Amino acid sequence: MQEATTAEDALGALQHGGPFDLLVMDEIFSDMNRSLARGSEAVQQLRQREAADGRPRLMVISCTGNAELGEMRARLLECGADEVWTKPFPNAHDGSMQRSLAKLLPQHVL
Repeated sequence: MQEATTAEDALGALQHGGPFDLLVMDEIFSDMNRSLARGSEAVQQLRQREAADGRPRLMVISCTGNAELGEMRARLLECGADEVWTKPFPNAHDGSMQRSLAKLLPQHVL
């Protein structure tokens, strides 16, 4: 597991590190002065890099606290997310988080 505090750091880690099975990307970063202030922009860049390099598609969960979930969910999926979680995250005690992860990463035992 590796943690990045900015979208640029996350893309750099993906470019130079890994291999990774899953990326969990927040939509809004605290430092809005960065060139990639939104996770959706970073996911779009990731998808472009994957296509250009012929790399396999990395599973991406985008996270948002946006109250307009319907529109936000559609936009995040359109940008390349495989799943969208709203904050607070799915409850680990009711099994929804495990089901979501199992759908994205069926090769892993959860």
